Amino acid sequence: MTKKKLTIRDIAAACGVSTATVSYVLNGHEEQRISRETRNRILHYVHIMGYESSALARALATGTSNVVGLYLPEAAQDADRALAGMQLAGALAAALEPCGKTLRLMTDACERQQMQTLDALVAVDVDSETFYRIGDNCFFPLLCVDGCVWDLDLFYQIYDDFEGIAALAAGRLGVEQPFLVLRPYRNRALNEVICQAFSNACLVREPGQIEVFLRRLPPDAAGLAFGPLMAERVRAHTDARVLTLCYDAAAESAVCDGETLRLPLAKKSAVIVQLILDTIARQAGEEHDIRVI
Repeated sequence: MTKKKLTIRDIAAACGVSTATVSYVLNGHEEQRISRETRNRILHYVHIMGYESSALARALATGTSNVVGLYLPEAAQDADRALAGMQLAGALAAALEPCGKTLRLMTDACERQQMQTLDALVAVDVDSETFYRIGDNCFFPLLCVDGCVWDLDLFYQIYDDFEGIAALAAGRLGVEQPFLVLRPYRNRALNEVICQAFSNACLVREPGQIEVFLRRLPPDAAGLAFGPLMAERVRAHTDARVLTLCYDAAAESAVCDGETLRLPLAKKSAVIVQLILDTIARQAGEEHDIRVI
């Protein structure tokens, strides 16, 4: 179905401003007293939804550099997170290649400087404040991966379907409510989503926390640990059955293999890449909260 053409009235209504304010922003009238927050909200809405009659709006996301940035600020925090980050980078690079695009790892400069040479930027596990700071410096597609930013009119977020993961683990382990042990994400909203999906979740922030958590579990408990090293630590302190939760770069669907539950990284990367392409082409769908399993 062809989308209805966006008008200045639509933009003004969505952003809660006047049509005159929208016109001033899109035509670059710097002399008008419009706050940076309002200006950025209008420009972000335009690059998500499209406004084809504006030369400025068309220039916001032209898709001409053929480079997609990947920002992984938490990848070096521990070995499990580093492995997951590099697996994601490899899978994204492979998915982008047939589209004629390459992947570039970004430094924290993207939090401070305007990026001019990217078609899109994928920010992985950043908190809301950091995400908006990056958004202030770019008006091309900006995707939140492994995080939640609840401004779903402006941004897309893609993360693992933890409710689905909990259901798979429950079926595999034969328990009603499996536990989950993992290092917390930097993105606090995603941690809240995880805790809603797993009633027994241990977000490991300090030494000794795993042992205390495991001692409080009932004798018949069973669950998951995110990452092979974390799973090894958990198994060292309990006789409960523990599945290793990890990614599989080639998997198209979640697979239970022995004592391992593998998440489909190829599928997740394909979703991210297609969303990048659709957003550049202004054909992205209305669903902004995208969960993958």
